[in-house]
Amino acid sequence: MKKYSHNLPHTRCHFVARTIVPDMTRLDAERPRRGSLALLNLNKLTPRLTINAKLAIAFALLTVVPLLAAVTVATPIVLDQLRSAAEQTLEYNLDLVHQGVSRSIQEAEQHLSFVADAIIGDQLSPTPSTDRARATALASTFLRVDSSAVFRVRAFDTDARVRFDAGRLARLQADPSTQTDGELLYLWTAENALSEGRLFLPVELRDPASADNSFGVIPAIAILQPIRDARGDLLGVAVAEATASALFQSLELATPGLKGAIGLVDMEGRFLYHSERKRDWASLLAAEEATNLRAEFSPDVAAAILSGRPGTVRTEHDEFTSFRPITAVAAGGAPLVLYRSVPLAAVNATVRKFLLGASAIGIAVLGLVLWVAVIAARQFTKPIYLLQRAARDLTERGQTQPVLVETNDELEDLARDFTSMAESLVQHRENLETMVSARTRALQETRAELSEIVTHSADAIIGLDVDNRVRLWNDGARDLFGYEDREAIGEHIDRLIGGAEAQRKHESAYIERMLRETGSVVNLRTVRTPKDGPPFPVGLTQTSLTDEDRNPLGSSLIIRDHRMQQSLEDQMRRTERVAAVSIMAAGLAHELNNPLAILGNRIELMQRDAKSNGASEQVQKDLAVLGHHVQRLRGVTTDLLGFAREDGDQSSRIELEEILGRVIRLFQRTFTTKGIRLELKTDRGPHCITGHDSAIETVFVNLLLNALQTTPQGGSVSVECRSRGDDDAFVVVEVRDTGPGIPKDIQKRIFEPFFTTKGDKGGTGLGLAVCRTIAERHGGSISIESEEGSGSRFLVSLPTHRGAV
Repeated sequence: MKKYSHNLPHTRCHFVARTIVPDMTRLDAERPRRGSLALLNLNKLTPRLTINAKLAIAFALLTVVPLLAAVTVATPIVLDQLRSAAEQTLEYNLDLVHQGVSRSIQEAEQHLSFVADAIIGDQLSPTPSTDRARATALASTFLRVDSSAVFRVRAFDTDARVRFDAGRLARLQADPSTQTDGELLYLWTAENALSEGRLFLPVELRDPASADNSFGVIPAIAILQPIRDARGDLLGVAVAEATASALFQSLELATPGLKGAIGLVDMEGRFLYHSERKRDWASLLAAEEATNLRAEFSPDVAAAILSGRPGTVRTEHDEFTSFRPITAVAAGGAPLVLYRSVPLAAVNATVRKFLLGASAIGIAVLGLVLWVAVIAARQFTKPIYLLQRAARDLTERGQTQPVLVETNDELEDLARDFTSMAESLVQHRENLETMVSARTRALQETRAELSEIVTHSADAIIGLDVDNRVRLWNDGARDLFGYEDREAIGEHIDRLIGGAEAQRKHESAYIERMLRETGSVVNLRTVRTPKDGPPFPVGLTQTSLTDEDRNPLGSSLIIRDHRMQQSLEDQMRRTERVAAVSIMAAGLAHELNNPLAILGNRIELMQRDAKSNGASEQVQKDLAVLGHHVQRLRGVTTDLLGFAREDGDQSSRIELEEILGRVIRLFQRTFTTKGIRLELKTDRGPHCITGHDSAIETVFVNLLLNALQTTPQGGSVSVECRSRGDDDAFVVVEVRDTGPGIPKDIQKRIFEPFFTTKGDKGGTGLGLAVCRTIAERHGGSISIESEEGSGSRFLVSLPTHRGAV
């Protein structure tokens, strides 16, 4: 805010000036606009220069720009023409040399072709028509009469045997010190050549009669022509050996006109000739690295020269280099390359002289113009500087002083108007600063309030960028998901708190589509995963954010914890299911009461008949048992009606040991038949409670039935009754079995109505639900402790009857 307040006067000055001095604004708008003068407006070109500098620049531009334009246009043209002429001269000179060398090579080829076709081909055939001496004499006479560089022609068969040797220096042999077995070398080169034409091979020959081999070495170029029969089989090779100095003598005459160097290299880059490095022919094949073409030029330039194509390039040493391959008439390759280099400095010398002269004239003219401009500017810039100083004082200190200018022109009017404007501006600025300060305080308070609301909101408020990476992470998000700010900022929201992979892909596609179509997703029910812990249900609201031009900036994400709401919804569903069970229980009880009443009456009649007729004691006991269980069923139906109606029947004092003993005696035979041991344990007695004996009996019957169905043969079921609490306020009945146990994930659901794990074995899912209802109606509770493979423990806790012994 300090920076804004400091810059405020500059902005407001312009606004107030145009408000207070409308006449000047109108006059300025009414002035005719001249397009030609607008192009020379130095205020737009250089707004930070002084008036003296601008005047000097204006005079300099008027004088120097035409001169610079002419020089700028002419210099590239002259330079291009000189370089083009130099390049053309270079290529022309190189073409002359190339023609001379090619002519010498062509003549040597023609001589070889004549001797090979007329004489050597016949000598290499199995049945030569002329004798060898006559053929040799004929070839020697031809070579002596001719003035070419060829001094000897030889022929070898496929076994490297010399079949023909004629010429002016027939006694010379290939130098074994530089080429091992020259005949084999010639034959091997001809046999492995890809082309059917003649081939070049640089060699060094020596005279065997010479005592000092250094004086007997003759650099030469061997021209090879394979000799084949009518079927194309190789008969041998004809070789014409020509002295390099005679074959390339035009190279030494190719230096007039331009400075530079000329060279001749083979395809390996070795110099055969160089006008500066290797002018003599004493050693034809120089293999030293310093005299190799690749040491002379960069790899790109050397590759271009040795590519076998003619051309001209500019090297890294500022030289023009033109090159031409020397290819024989019938040869298939380019064994030698001729090049010439001319330094660019020789071409640019004239251009540099021209540029130096033009620069000296321009500097002199520019200095003169600047001196005249400064003298003229001082005559009328003083009033402007006074106005500038007054404006600076007004801007920096907020004070104004009258500007005294006596020029009797527009500058004097401008100074007077400026003084009036400054006085009004000071007053307006004070009012504006007061208003801005008040609004700034209000804005800061609103921003702080909004920041507190977002930061400390109980819901998770998250700011995302266009790539769904976290930019804002409030306290609610930290408390809900467990990530600190430094852990969350910059992370992708789906990787940070996303759910399962399949659900996340489907959900992300839906959210992106809704944001694109409507701009928001409201209260989406989903799940999210915290840093530590399982996924939990949430409500998600996401809104896209854009700037004034509708460019996306990101989105805001509000996540609300729905675990409590889901728990309430689950509880409501359970309540609805219990209500449905209650209705079903009431209907079932009404349906059972009528048959039970008939059964009870029939049993009473049968008991009377048994007593009157003197039936056996066992029959009378069976009838008594039947009557007891009918009464028990009537109690069950009564409990079902109570479960449905929530009525408050009167209860009585009950001894748990008596009920447990009765139930165990009822199941003892069944357990024994299945091979399961059933036992009752009690710490001390009696343990009395207040309640309905039939309902309590129903609880333990259901628990023992469950234990009977889950315990395997040879197992055991124990029922233990004990007191709990220091004052024996509760009595606990534990039913323990040795069955397979109940998995953790379904233990919390086993008391829900209609939930059963028995499948098609006859379970209805009502037994444990009724047990829980009866226990809670008596002020107690029922719970389970179980581990898979270790059996289960059902704990029924009931309040003790006060006053019980």
